[in-house]
Amino acid sequence: QLLPVEKLPKYAQAGFEGFKTLNRIQSKLYRAALETDENLLLCAPTGAGKTNVALMCMLREIGKHINMDGTINVDDFKIIYIAPMRSLVQEMVGSFGKVRG
Repeated sequence: QLLPVEKLPKYAQAGFEGFKTLNRIQSKLYRAALETDENLLLCAPTGAGKTNVALMCMLREIGKHINMDGTINVDDFKIIYIAPMRSLVQEMVGSFGKVRG
């Protein structure tokens, strides 16, 4: 069953603007990616949604540093994202631009 984006925490929904649901792989892994601090290894074909699973993992960390007023304590953590293509990095930067508190 595909998970509707509206079921994600409010702070995470902005990262999935334009999507109504997560895809099959993302729906299956969202709890591990967004609700735990466990390590996660995902091997899937191009276009399967791996980048958005990585985004959920990063949103998990961001979610731990949100103040009551909705702002994010950006000095409390760092996220490093390494990708084989500049376009993937630019896509991720665009997604984070929507999440900022």
